[in-house]
Amino acid sequence: MPIGSFSDDVWTYLNDMPYLPNRADRDALANVAQYDPATVKRVQIWDYFFRIRPDDVGKPQMQEIEQLRQRSQQTRAEHETQIQAERKTAEQRKKKLAAPILKWQPRFLIVNGLGAALLVAAFLLKSSTVQLAGAVLVTLGAGAFIGAGLWRRRQFTRIGKHLENTIERLNANLHAALEQSAQDTRQLRKTIRDLQAQIPPPPSDDQVLAFLRADLDALAQAALDKTGLREQLFDLGGAANPICFFAPAELQNNACVPKPFLEPASDLNKHLHARVFAYLPDGAWLNLHGVYYVEVLILGLDWVANYECYYDFVTGRRFDEHMSEQHYADIVTLSTSRAYRELPIGAKRIIVDDALTFGMSLASTEKIEITFPSRGYFAGMNNAGFSAFYFDLERWALNPAPLVENTLIVLREQWRKHKGILGV
Repeated sequence: MPIGSFSDDVWTYLNDMPYLPNRADRDALANVAQYDPATVKRVQIWDYFFRIRPDDVGKPQMQEIEQLRQRSQQTRAEHETQIQAERKTAEQRKKKLAAPILKWQPRFLIVNGLGAALLVAAFLLKSSTVQLAGAVLVTLGAGAFIGAGLWRRRQFTRIGKHLENTIERLNANLHAALEQSAQDTRQLRKTIRDLQAQIPPPPSDDQVLAFLRADLDALAQAALDKTGLREQLFDLGGAANPICFFAPAELQNNACVPKPFLEPASDLNKHLHARVFAYLPDGAWLNLHGVYYVEVLILGLDWVANYECYYDFVTGRRFDEHMSEQHYADIVTLSTSRAYRELPIGAKRIIVDDALTFGMSLASTEKIEITFPSRGYFAGMNNAGFSAFYFDLERWALNPAPLVENTLIVLREQWRKHKGILGV
């Protein structure tokens, strides 16, 4: 793939990060935020729960870098093989040229020897004819011997020069190929750094907590407006009324969770199991979740109303909304229990057997039930590898136990009062 053909938009690569929702999931929020500034926080919440791991950015580029490295290794190996082949060819040419010379040089020496013998004989016989013949043979033999040696040397020099030029050319080609590979690698690494720089910084934990509290308050106030009980609220002595319970949707009875959230690997399923455990500046810790089950109780003088929904905190969407009103006397039971839950998350299954559950059943057979996190839930998250956090329940910023206990006290008092059990 050509170096310039990779996308320079980090969101294009979400498909390489199966732990995140699809790009369209975030784009839908970002598109709305362009026209409605009030929804900008939705994009920030998405970025808070679904954080891109820098090492997962630019996987196609990293694969290309690895291919470049392998091609460079192959180029070096081919270069070395070619050099060895050129050296071998040069040696073979030298041997081929040297073979006839080595064959004839001894004969030239014989001719030279015969000429020398004739010169000796001419000296002894004082024969000019023999002397001339000897001189000719010596000259021819020596000349041929020396000439053959010089010719061989010249040919060897030419072969060596050709080999030198060939190696120089091959080295230049290798250098150019490696330099191009190094340049492409540097460009790809820069592209990865540029992509990583696009990863948005998530909002702070306390900012997201503020977003959550604002959303829950808006839900409670909207529910209150629908009941028309605003002027008939029971005074809880300064405590909030409506009372808003909220708990992770993934911890609720699986049969009650809306089906779109249960489809494996879907964007909504990833919202359902999105969670962050964090410390606040004051040393307390909190758990924040992508989807909540929300139960709002509105305590009037004679009536109690409830509003419930599954609230996708990431998108702000509400699922399975339900609202009802009943007289205090219509309450049949009020209870708290420790529920058993199995949470299938991907290929893992978390077992929770101590989840605090608040329940209220009505004469209409309607039942209100909400399950809260517990020590077993948090321990299960650690054991499954979804967190590595020390859960000191005394420092839990969102511990629901006090609110559940106080609500039960008020509800029981009002129930007994309207049942005529108390002498008031």
